[in-house]
Amino acid sequence: MARSLPVGRASFPGVLLVLLVLVVFVVLVLPASSAALAADDLVLDRASAGRFAAIALGCAEREFPNKPDHVLNDAADARPPAALHPAFYGCFDWHSAVHGHWLLVRLLRLDPGLPEAPRVRALLDRHLAEGPIAAEVAYLGAPNRKSFERTYGWAWLLKLDAELRAWDDGEDFLSPALEEAALMVRVLPAAERRRWLKRFLPGLLRGGDLVPAVVSDRTDPKIVHLDGLNLSRARCLYALAAVLGPGDRAAVPLRRLGDAHARASLPHIASGSYEGEHWLATFALHMLDARAALERAMAARGEGSR
Repeated sequence: MARSLPVGRASFPGVLLVLLVLVVFVVLVLPASSAALAADDLVLDRASAGRFAAIALGCAEREFPNKPDHVLNDAADARPPAALHPAFYGCFDWHSAVHGHWLLVRLLRLDPGLPEAPRVRALLDRHLAEGPIAAEVAYLGAPNRKSFERTYGWAWLLKLDAELRAWDDGEDFLSPALEEAALMVRVLPAAERRRWLKRFLPGLLRGGDLVPAVVSDRTDPKIVHLDGLNLSRARCLYALAAVLGPGDRAAVPLRRLGDAHARASLPHIASGSYEGEHWLATFALHMLDARAALERAMAARGEGSR
């Protein structure tokens, strides 16, 4: 008669294996799955961005209650928060107002089409205008204020400044860096131009990653300025290429980059919308003059139309 092992002894290795699998599943798989499901709650979607923007908008101009970190130098300094800090007077204290503005700028950078965007832009236009910022600077420079909001408030002010500097928004129609470069190559001796350009705009001479601005609404009097930006960039790029020496390999890529910017906006100067039509043709002609000068310069250098 065949012998059989007792059930308990025969199944022990199998039971142990099943238990081990269950432990691994509970310890490793379930938490990972739960985390994956919960991660959906940790994504900044438009609804969340809108809630954040609404919170910041709600306190940015709420003057009271307010906790000023304020040294009075004389009786004239006894003024309400909005008079002392016309840019950053809301949100209970100065540093909270500053990082609230950072939040608004950051949200617009992440999602320019945010439904709250018009309100955010209007607030930023009011608070970050030349007058309010000049008043903030004057306050910081007054006697007995060297320690004002240092260092936490200062850190957020620098963070806001960095966010604004990195934000390519919208309505400028001149590139400060390219305009400066186009001017400098006109006044520098020929032998110094490329060396200066290499220091000032090193990435541009290597091809860079400058791309034409996208104009989302040519009926908007601010956004349509980006057409002017493309045309003025092209003019500057042509001017830079024109002054490079014979055989300089950067000339042709600069011209191509200028052409890309020109073609992004030249077909739209007669868009049917007066917001752009009343001025863009001037920029277009200025740009085409610069391109013609570049063609003459390249022909004189024997470079043809490569």
